[in-house]
Amino acid sequence: MRSADCYLFCVYPEVNRDRCNVLDVAAWDFYVLSCTEINQQYEAQKTLSLAKLKKLVDPVRFSQLREKVDRVLGLQGQNDERRCTNPPGT
Repeated sequence: MRSADCYLFCVYPEVNRDRCNVLDVAAWDFYVLSCTEINQQYEAQKTLSLAKLKKLVDPVRFSQLREKVDRVLGLQGQNDERRCTNPPGT
């Protein structure tokens, strides 16, 4: 059984080593899936390839990440205690 409400997969797609900057969060692709979606598609499977992930969900940019996670968790527009309203360090 999975132990989260949603899963966040992070992929750094740049393959040219001269242009790589892994600290640039805008360069990353983020895939957010609910546990329910994963269970419906893959039940007890423990691994998920990038190709299969891309068939299930489109990537979002870092700037869209909070909204996407809130939407997947059903928290969009709510003041839920699970929602991260103040990121750590603020």
